[in-house]
Amino acid sequence: YIRELKKKYEKEVVALSATISFLKTSNTSLKELSLTDPLTGLGNRRSFEADIQKLDSLFATETNRRSGGLALSNLGVLMIDIDNFKSINDSIGHDAGDVVLKQVAKIISDSFPRTNDTVYRWGGEEIVVILLDVSENKLVSLAQNVCAKIAAADFGLTCSSAD
Repeated sequence: YIRELKKKYEKEVVALSATISFLKTSNTSLKELSLTDPLTGLGNRRSFEADIQKLDSLFATETNRRSGGLALSNLGVLMIDIDNFKSINDSIGHDAGDVVLKQVAKIISDSFPRTNDTVYRWGGEEIVVILLDVSENKLVSLAQNVCAKIAAADFGLTCSSAD
C-alpha cells in the first residue's frame, strides 16, 4: 500500500512541477504582453512608466552619483507625433492608419538601435524615445535624422478623392 502511495505521490509531483513550469511561462508571456503595444510591437505606456521608475531609482542612487555613472544631463527624451495622422484615418481608413503607424514605428525603432535607447508607443500616433548617455547636440541630430527618414518614406498609400 505504501509503494502505491509513493508512486501516486511521485506522479502528482511530476504533474505539479509541469503545471508550475507552465504557469511560470504563461506569467512571463502575460507580463510581456501587458508591456507591449500589440499593433507596433513597441513598449507601451505601462512599459514606459515602469522604465522611468527604474531610471529614477538609478539616477537617485548615491553610488551612481559617486561612481560617475549616468547623469540626468545625459538623458534624452524625444516625443514624436505623426503630423496629420487623423486625416489619414478619416480619408483612407483606420487600416491604412495602422499601416502608417507600424511603418513609422519601425523607422523610429530602427533609427535607435543602441541597447540603452528605448522606443515606446505613448498612445494614438505618439511615440516616445528614451536615450541614455546622449549629448544635446547628438539628440538634436538623431531627431532630425529620424524626421528626415519618416518624411522620405513611401507608405504605399493612395488617397482617392470623391470630389
